[in-house]
Amino acid sequence: IIATLNQYNIDHNTTNYVEELAIMLDTAFSYPLLDNYALNDFGHKIAELEFNLQIKQGLAIAGEIANIIGQYWGNDHPFTIASRTLDKIESGFLVGFIDLLFEHQGKYWVLDYKTNSLKDYTSPLNIYQADNMLIESMAEHHYYLQYLLYLVAIKRYLEYRLQISDASNLLGGAVYFYVRGIY
Repeated sequence: IIATLNQYNIDHNTTNYVEELAIMLDTAFSYPLLDNYALNDFGHKIAELEFNLQIKQGLAIAGEIANIIGQYWGNDHPFTIASRTLDKIESGFLVGFIDLLFEHQGKYWVLDYKTNSLKDYTSPLNIYQADNMLIESMAEHHYYLQYLLYLVAIKRYLEYRLQISDASNLLGGAVYFYVRGIY
């Protein structure tokens, strides 16, 4: 912690930054995320996993994405509505980094840290609740598409690393950790 504060020229000798930052980190890493497990509880983790995906058909897949999301979530769900607005998917290579890949009960999960502010932090536990601020934020920023891309990348990563033809049954899902909600 001190090295990081020094890196950003933050005077830690006259403030409580070290203690405050240690408390914040402990809170974040101890916060229950999945089945009451916290980040500290997950054993096998890979941080900042780089991936590359080839997008072959560009705009043509935007309609397909909206149809698939609509079939799963329903036509009136915020993810479906937001996916219909996609208009800038271009052919080429998509390069990205997954904040965290972890294993939990035999399944592989992606975790993405978000620092967005939400108007209300009481609804995120029920994804089917009307007027859910978390779902609305994820739709507005197209995070539902981000986690689908992450899961495709993880599936391919696992197939390559484990030398198997289909890793679909090893995918757990995605966890979006809105860290401002815990403070």
